[in-house]
Amino acid sequence: FTATASNNATVNPLTAVITLTGGGLTQIINITQAGAGATLTATPTTLNYVAAGGSQTITVSSNISWTATSSQGWLTLTGGAGTGNGTFMAAASNNATVTPRTAQVTVTGSGLTQIINITQAGAGATLTATPTTLNYVAAGGSQTITVSSNISWTATSSQ
Repeated sequence: FTATASNNATVNPLTAVITLTGGGLTQIINITQAGAGATLTATPTTLNYVAAGGSQTITVSSNISWTATSSQGWLTLTGGAGTGNGTFMAAASNNATVTPRTAQVTVTGSGLTQIINITQAGAGATLTATPTTLNYVAAGGSQTITVSSNISWTATSSQ
């Protein structure tokens, strides 16, 4: 006869016993099947976000327990741990600066590591002053101008 073992996709070894009997005799056959090597893959391996931020899904293919962590506080993870296959969300907050920023998501388990590189665009430059018209009496005076900007700025006068 032939003994056939199906695929063992787990990392744990499997055992079984085959017992043969006949004519008052018994023969025991001990079976051991090795576990598969640990696997861990995260996709995609890069994510790009617009300056306004948003959420994207990362998919993990694995046969082990895994945990995901973010290298930056502006990139938060939801559901970033599991056993076997799974997904989690990576959410980038608004980047109000004009400078693009980067982060990494690291997925680890059983000594394996996967890195997802994250890039978020910078916001467009903004420069707003209010009010945009000032009127003074003949004696002069001073008035406050409020500036809102995400870039460096200077004020100069034509007079």
